[in-house]
Amino acid sequence: MLMPSRLVPVRRFPTLQAGPRGHSAAGVEEQKLLAKAGIESYVKLDRSFGVALVVPEPQAEAARRALAEVPDLFRHHTAPPCPRCHTFQPEMRRPYELVPIVIGILTAAGLVVAGLTGFAYGVAAVSVIVAAVMNSHMPPWRCHACGFRYSDPKVP
Repeated sequence: MLMPSRLVPVRRFPTLQAGPRGHSAAGVEEQKLLAKAGIESYVKLDRSFGVALVVPEPQAEAARRALAEVPDLFRHHTAPPCPRCHTFQPEMRRPYELVPIVIGILTAAGLVVAGLTGFAYGVAAVSVIVAAVMNSHMPPWRCHACGFRYSDPKVP
């Protein structure tokens, strides 16, 4: 069986759930429902989320209608589409806020070795605050298609 050239996600699941034989159990019930509706579907790894239930692009609307009766428990945990070009599957940004935390921990460890424990606590606290500010001011998503960086518009 040949896989179609363009597959689009209709559902996403946050993690791979191993079934009794070691394969992914995510989306199995949804796949059975789509098979009854005559729609071929596949479960594949998703770069930024976990796994995705995908269907051929011409069958995407029919698949969404068929899945409308089954609740999507993870719809709020998926990435929003790009507000500029409306492409799905954005890339999560790299965790840049870990850099000041690592530098702060290494500096604090050096200060503890030097006997300056009070300064070590201060450096560790400042590094965590800097990381929190960075995290709150950097948009978490980057669109693969147009390169636009954005946050979820539903979150204030």
